[in-house]
Amino acid sequence: MFSVFACNRTTKTRGGGVLILIKNPIKAVEIYKEAQSGYEMIIIDIIKKGFTNVRLICIYFPPNLKNTSNVKLIKTLTKYYTHNTIICGDLNKPKIIWKEYISSIANDTIFLDFLMNFGYKQLITAPTHISGSILDLIITNKDNLISEIHIDKGFSNSDHFSIRFNIKVSKDQNTIHQYRNFTIENINRIKPILIYYLGFNEISPNIDNTMNEKFNNFYNLVQSITEQYFPYISVKEKSGFIYPSYIKKSIKDKQNLFNLLKQKQCSKSEYNRICNRTKYLNKNYLNSKISVISNNRKFINNFI
Repeated sequence: MFSVFACNRTTKTRGGGVLILIKNPIKAVEIYKEAQSGYEMIIIDIIKKGFTNVRLICIYFPPNLKNTSNVKLIKTLTKYYTHNTIICGDLNKPKIIWKEYISSIANDTIFLDFLMNFGYKQLITAPTHISGSILDLIITNKDNLISEIHIDKGFSNSDHFSIRFNIKVSKDQNTIHQYRNFTIENINRIKPILIYYLGFNEISPNIDNTMNEKFNNFYNLVQSITEQYFPYISVKEKSGFIYPSYIKKSIKDKQNLFNLLKQKQCSKSEYNRICNRTKYLNKNYLNSKISVISNNRKFINNFI
């Protein structure tokens, strides 16, 4: 069985819409979907305990959309950026020369600027449509996240070729940072030393020393004190996106209800309620996190 994540076209015109099927027991949560700007998009996070989450974004972007749709797409992709992201789908950008990352179309150039600014690479190099164009793209910002890309014949009567690829989910890595141990206790220990040194120089100034020599002597003293009284300490920092406990609980409750649903021990409406609750909690959390970052210059610099 599969978990279904769909974003249907809102108009009655032919085609469009995107769908992601996640085979159980792989866990995933919907982050966002969009169908009001002329294109369809769905964003999910693939979750595995002890591994870094993978953000998967599936898009159908019809040809000849207005510039406003292109700008909205880029703003949304920027908003939901993570360091472990895959963007895929039919983006209808046949004029882009992917070997050189150039295009004669202004909207394509804006899209290419976004990719390069955020460290994305487009991995499809052969035609994906019977016309000979590259329409279907696989884009990622993480080296070695995708492997074994194969372009095969189209599914059913589609004029697009099918694309198969593997996603490599990597284990969380503990990054070790080293910091000086500037505790209040350690700072208080060096105060008498600095007071003595500064007082001694005021009472008995050495007239033979130049200003530069005095500065160098003081600098060397501070360096020596730092090495002696402020040793390095190591701090482990876990990489990857970590959800707060209440969202983890909601995801777990959703999985439990899904298992009960398969055994016909709960209703579909009950399962849908927990799905909607999980989406709501996750969306609000991400929006608040982004809002905090965007309103503080220090947080923006740290995020970059």
